[in-house]
Amino acid sequence: MRIWGAIIYILILPFSIKANEINITIVPQKYTYEPGTNTTIPIILINKENHKVTYELTTYSQSNKILLLNAKKIIEIQPQQKENILLPISITKDCNYGEHIITLKIVDNKSTSYQLFDLKINVTKNEQFTLNTLNSVDYVKAGDTINSDFTIKNTGNTKQTIIVKSNHGTILGNNTVNLKPQEEKIVRVYKITNPKEAKENNQLLDVTINGRNTENKLSAFTNTKIIPINPQTMDAYKRLPIQLSLNYINMRQQNKSQHGFQGELYLNTSLNKRNNDLLEMKIISKNPIEQYYYTKYDEYYATYSNKDIYIHIGDKVYSSSYLTEYARYGKGVEVQYKIGKFGLSGFYNKPRFFKNIEDEFNIKSNYAINKSNTLSIGYLQKRQTKNSSTHLPYVIYTTNIIKHTAIEFEYAYSKHSKLDGSAYRIDLNTKLKKFNGRINYSYSSPNFRGYFANTTNINSALNYTISSKINAFLTHSQNEKNRQRDTLFFEAPLFKQTQFGIDYNYAKKGKITLFNGYMKNEDRLTKSLFKYEELFTKININQQLGPIQLDINNHFGYTKNNLSNKKGKSSIQQVSLSIYKYNANLMIYGSMYNTSRYDYSNQKNFYYGGRLNKIFSKSTMANIFYQSNYIPEEYYADRNQFEGSVIQNIGNNHALELSGRYLIQRGEIGDKDLIVSLKYKALLNVPIKKIITYTSLTGHISDNSKGLKGIRVQLGNNYAITDKDGNYTFKNIVPGDYYLDIDRSTLSIDAISRISLPKAITIVGENLNQQNFEITKAAVIKGNIKYNDYLNPNSLSTDLETILSTNIIIEATDGNKTLRRIARINTSFDFTYLQPGSWKIKIYANSLNKNLKIATDTFEFMLVPSELKQIQIEIKANQKEIFYQQEPINVGYIGAK
Repeated sequence: MRIWGAIIYILILPFSIKANEINITIVPQKYTYEPGTNTTIPIILINKENHKVTYELTTYSQSNKILLLNAKKIIEIQPQQKENILLPISITKDCNYGEHIITLKIVDNKSTSYQLFDLKINVTKNEQFTLNTLNSVDYVKAGDTINSDFTIKNTGNTKQTIIVKSNHGTILGNNTVNLKPQEEKIVRVYKITNPKEAKENNQLLDVTINGRNTENKLSAFTNTKIIPINPQTMDAYKRLPIQLSLNYINMRQQNKSQHGFQGELYLNTSLNKRNNDLLEMKIISKNPIEQYYYTKYDEYYATYSNKDIYIHIGDKVYSSSYLTEYARYGKGVEVQYKIGKFGLSGFYNKPRFFKNIEDEFNIKSNYAINKSNTLSIGYLQKRQTKNSSTHLPYVIYTTNIIKHTAIEFEYAYSKHSKLDGSAYRIDLNTKLKKFNGRINYSYSSPNFRGYFANTTNINSALNYTISSKINAFLTHSQNEKNRQRDTLFFEAPLFKQTQFGIDYNYAKKGKITLFNGYMKNEDRLTKSLFKYEELFTKININQQLGPIQLDINNHFGYTKNNLSNKKGKSSIQQVSLSIYKYNANLMIYGSMYNTSRYDYSNQKNFYYGGRLNKIFSKSTMANIFYQSNYIPEEYYADRNQFEGSVIQNIGNNHALELSGRYLIQRGEIGDKDLIVSLKYKALLNVPIKKIITYTSLTGHISDNSKGLKGIRVQLGNNYAITDKDGNYTFKNIVPGDYYLDIDRSTLSIDAISRISLPKAITIVGENLNQQNFEITKAAVIKGNIKYNDYLNPNSLSTDLETILSTNIIIEATDGNKTLRRIARINTSFDFTYLQPGSWKIKIYANSLNKNLKIATDTFEFMLVPSELKQIQIEIKANQKEIFYQQEPINVGYIGAK
């Protein structure tokens, strides 16, 4: 392509130089090439004479990086003719970036006149590099250091600064490497392994390099096996992880005292090694005090599940659908089965905390029509008495047919005696690039006998991302009327709220929220404490400063009190401060209320409190909480005024927890109760089946068939010593994978095993396990690298100092293990402590200049015990001869006839 380009230039843009009767045309004058290019420079000589002329062409290069492959040549040109000449050159791979000069001398042999021309060669910049794994270890013992060597070579033609990183190890030395063109350096990465490693595993060491001024990035990895010196002992039994606890509870309530014990058993385990057959069981005895959320009510259940089936027997929150029976706690049984796209489920339940229902039965089928559509059809029967039942068929359809939007629709019908009712629900979720939101709308008719009755309800949350720092939002929420909730819980006040505003993230860990809204709150107690409506504006600031989290909330409202028929202003200022430091989390807060929501206008209240969680050690933790009082709207929940607890772990399987609370129970206004609890927990791994039979390992260590005494053999964390006949025995070994090794300090300095150690072995039960070793004398390979070709240093593209600093990689392998060494030219190397046998030596010339070659790059031989093998590696100049076939191109002279 370059030759044709030159010919086109010749035809389009020629220019002529005439000096001393020599006519020459050079097209163009400046050439641009990449390093490592072999090319030609086109010129044209013109003979204007009427006789044949002979020219002598001689080229000179000012750089030894640009090789002139045919520096001198004789050209004969016929009268009135032109001759196309191609001057072959070779630009070395390490040729420096920038401009180089080639001088062309043309001599007319008849007149001895001559002309000099400078040809400008522009070499482009090449910022490339290579990364290769040089040396790594196949295995190390736990606690040892893994060392891996990598070679980085600047294969470009300009000086480069290369950044070195490792995600899984530590770089030895500087993380930046400065390399001249064609220079190579070795980087070592190391990692200290955990001496307590109990299982065999593989550790990865990596290196990633990239140039400071380029986007080039390369990565290389090594993998090393970690051999545990104290392997994990396998349990001979399959065990069930049963958690037991015994809790002593004492409660003082309105001058009355209650106390007693409550026990709990909990099991959660897999029945197979694949962890896909799960069993869960729980037994909690009766509560010795009156029911409330701090202590647990009695509960009994068992659950089995895998990917296709789910079976539950006992206490549970049973649910058929949102409209028919959303959450009903009771005793019963539930089964779910799935096969392909089809699923079938059903339950029977006797509600425990809702006396209006005797029992209920549900059956439901699910069918996945495709990835975007699912249909569920179900039937629920509720028995209020033996002769009175409610029938509730229902259907649920879910679709993603609209892109980025999920829609769920539910319709339910109820029939009780002669009263019919219906309900429906639509749930819409959408998530776009800048907009996401959810809208839920439900309706139930007055005669509907499901989980809701005579209720219209809507909840929504919409969010729009204006920019990376600003979000706009709109929310509407309200809780349902006439919900058939279990009597265990108090209903929250009737609440409705609509608000809109923006979030502004003014800093990475700082946000301010501004919003306006309307709220309505109504007490559900017989004697109402509050019933009000309010228009409000809120400003919230959240800021994290190091370990400190600061939250400031300001609420400004205009309130209409529907109990007193009065209007007034309401303002709330809340500040909370959280600090995490020294394994402790401290949170303090305060709220100033000046509202018209309750008994009278401008009623002032101040609430304050705090919590401290402290981890003293891995075994000891403590928690303290205090709050002065609670707002009336929170009557439906238990309200702690003081709480403290201390947890002390005893070993890995036992713990004690002492706790106390001073609180106001649900539905109470001013009466406070005190409760103290002391709980003991234990994890019992109960053996149920013996799965391992202990076995033994025997072996024999010899040297020329003679048994060796006193050799220390290691199997995991077990040791054995050979007797006078060279025999050793390990007894009571759990079958499994181990590494077998010999303590080299019990061998002579040059002794070595015939096989590679440590050796991975598998010990099986109830079979003969035997491992025999033969000890022999180690062999050694020594060698040197010689370069003696100084005859024509100008023919080389690299100076002698660079040549002698080149790294040569020598690899030795016997088929089982591979060893590598790095040596420079005119230096020596060795491989010591080698096992006798067949060895192959391979020399890699990846960093060697292309104008040098290795005379012999492979050696193979058989090593005998105690042998010292000498080899010599010869480096010499790589003589190249490049021949260009030159076909004469006759171009008629302009004006010639």
